[in-house]
Amino acid sequence: MVVRSNGPDTWRSRLIFDGSFRVCDLRALIDNKLTILVNNPTVWLHLVPIKCISFVWRACMGRIPIVVALSRRGINTSSISYQMCFSGVDIADHILLDCLIAFDSLCWIFNWCGISIQRLLSVSDFVNFAASWGNYPKKRKIFIAISYGFLWCIWKARNDV
Repeated sequence: MVVRSNGPDTWRSRLIFDGSFRVCDLRALIDNKLTILVNNPTVWLHLVPIKCISFVWRACMGRIPIVVALSRRGINTSSISYQMCFSGVDIADHILLDCLIAFDSLCWIFNWCGISIQRLLSVSDFVNFAASWGNYPKKRKIFIAISYGFLWCIWKARNDV
């Protein structure tokens, strides 16, 4: 609120205890209310195109357009099974990691990188694994770039079918 007097106008606020108004306090309040916290460390690298990074970030949050999400919103779909393998439901974790095609591709990449093959249950688990893999930061960054590129290519292949 603005307090008017014979002197200069002053701003008073209820955001902090002393009643003074600062833009940084208002900004912090807005950020705390509107920011969605995500429990995965999506790594932003200059090696990876921004569209791939933002796709991985959205996939970790469950915000990519898939048939199950569309059917939840009332849009009629012929089937909720995944159209590339017909062995699972069209959800992000199945499309990107669990589908036989995606899992075989992931096994090839893991073998090529010299990593023991692991069954990862969700995209968030995969991103966490990539972000914490290995002892060498340079190799880890390259593996993260490969992993994000893999997820993006699987998504593109799914959309091209």
